[in-house]
Amino acid sequence: YVLYPDGLGTTGTESITQPQDTIEASKDPHVDVCNLKGWGLRVNKLWSDADYMSQRDPTYFAIYTGASEQALTLVPGTVRQMSQNQSTLYWYFQTLPVPVPFDQYEIREVVLTNPTVDADGVVTAYDSITSVAHNNPITIGGTQIIRF
Repeated sequence: YVLYPDGLGTTGTESITQPQDTIEASKDPHVDVCNLKGWGLRVNKLWSDADYMSQRDPTYFAIYTGASEQALTLVPGTVRQMSQNQSTLYWYFQTLPVPVPFDQYEIREVVLTNPTVDADGVVTAYDSITSVAHNNPITIGGTQIIRF
């Protein structure tokens, strides 16, 4: 996995699909590589209750910038909903929306009151937003699987 200096590429624990065909002698192998110039951020949420919950309320994430916990600033238009069927959210920017170094961008789980969400999971309105510090628990409602 490679993270290119311009923010391209992938990092993480995604599995790589191995080539399915063989390379034949006297034929040039052909590989298409499509790079997008821009910046991407991804969050992968591990649901610790996945084996015993039949339904859970959505959770929300947003992108912040800042060099320290006290200096965090919400990047406008980046609040997204993660539904119960999702475990990954991805943001892509052709140019950085806030003029700070890329290493100061950070994805945070957030708690919202009265969110309005469009069909793509983008939060278009809310009454209040609270950033959740790393490793702090939050409460998300849900329905437990009942087994007899």
